[in-house]
Amino acid sequence: KKNPWEFLMKGDLVIVPSRSEGDGLVVLEAIQNGFPLLMSDIKDFRRFGFQPDLLCANVQEFTARIKAVSVDERPIYISENITRQILQTRNKTFITQEWERFLKKLM
Repeated sequence: KKNPWEFLMKGDLVIVPSRSEGDGLVVLEAIQNGFPLLMSDIKDFRRFGFQPDLLCANVQEFTARIKAVSVDERPIYISENITRQILQTRNKTFITQEWERFLKKLM
């Protein structure tokens, strides 16, 4: 699909059970679109700085976390500060400035 995010409804939970990941584009798109998510507890996702309760080490942890969310015991919360920091680094202006700084160092 050209835009798979249009098929999700508000409050849908995005689960990213990857064992390894490159850039983590699905995670970035999920937070950009305002969806709660759970992801594998892997180095590639830890680098984002999400709170630990969004990371699951195995199927049992995913299952327990999903069950807890479904009965509102532990709502999934993504810090607005972390979301802002992560998305800022993907902003065209920020990226351009970083490249300019890098290239100036080479001159």
